[in-house]
Amino acid sequence: MEILREYFEYRKDGFFVRLKRSGKKGMVGAEVRGTKARGYRYLGFQGRIFFLHRLIYQFHHGECPDEIDHINRDPSDCRIENLRAATRSQNNFNVGPRRDNSSGVKGLSFDRRRKSWFGRVALNGKRICTGYSKSKETARQKLIAFQRLHHGEFYAKN
Repeated sequence: MEILREYFEYRKDGFFVRLKRSGKKGMVGAEVRGTKARGYRYLGFQGRIFFLHRLIYQFHHGECPDEIDHINRDPSDCRIENLRAATRSQNNFNVGPRRDNSSGVKGLSFDRRRKSWFGRVALNGKRICTGYSKSKETARQKLIAFQRLHHGEFYAKN
């Protein structure tokens, strides 16, 4: 970490700026802007690849947990105020709806057999149904209430 501090400086907008060259690549004063698959930013340094959000968290807190959550769900936003330590479960709570989601709300589904809407949440390794309702909005409200209660600050606002 000390070697990285010698070569890079953190800026409040979530970027690193190169303070001095570390080989043939990299201009002094240039922002580190590499992006990997799924939008995560990275830094190549001395033949290794580092995820920027992990470095920034460690710069500020002195340690790096196994999981780091991007609060606003944007993996390219590496501002320290957008990063928080999380467990794997907490990190999974703060995920938006899947692309194939037809209800538009994470965890909300329609049961054709019952002709009702229902919410389903994974909690402590178990799938929990938050209740059935003929009204999509009522089922959504039950689901959101459950998520707020059990997911706390990691509740994913749809």
